[in-house]
Amino acid sequence: MTRFYRSDYYRKKRNENTQSTINFNPIIKVNCGCTHNKKDKECCECSGFGTATDQEFNFLADICPDCTRKGSVITFESIYGTSFEATSINPPICVNTSVSNRLLTVGTGTFVMEGTLYQGSYSLVLDDREGALNDLVEFLFVTFYDDGILIISDTFPPDDLSITPCPEASYSSSSHVFPAQFNRLNDLTENKFAKVTIIHSDGRVEERDLSKHSE
Repeated sequence: MTRFYRSDYYRKKRNENTQSTINFNPIIKVNCGCTHNKKDKECCECSGFGTATDQEFNFLADICPDCTRKGSVITFESIYGTSFEATSINPPICVNTSVSNRLLTVGTGTFVMEGTLYQGSYSLVLDDREGALNDLVEFLFVTFYDDGILIISDTFPPDDLSITPCPEASYSSSSHVFPAQFNRLNDLTENKFAKVTIIHSDGRVEERDLSKHSE
């Protein structure tokens, strides 16, 4: 009669475990950046960069560096006491046409004029046209003002401007329709103009040409 001790049982199981083969499936993590899922509000279809500097004015727009909203900047200031800084920058609308690449972004920001700080909404268009001398930037800021609405608009040629599609996104003239209110860019030249418009509740409209400060 063969006796079977408990220690022999555990020794046998230990040997079986030692001889068994264990297969590991490797886990590979890949950083794909933005997935451009509709729910991913940080992803951008394109990135844009623009600068403008002269004796009176400094402008910088860096939209969606690395194809995400993180790190985006829009700011400008002039020697006449006006300045702007974006406090939020939405992912841009990007349109590629036969004559230009356009980037439109909107958000909120603060505008300082004549010592008064205004909080409101803005839109910014970067228009990268054929030929560097034809590029344009259009800025629009809207806020409440006393008994009416204050609108500040500025259009100027940049020193440097570029719009780059993001690797995981595609856009074309058929994928987006550029808002109609910005189609007037087609008729603008490289001449700079800046204007303040105040629309009062009683219908009165005041306008002032900011581009003639230096005259």
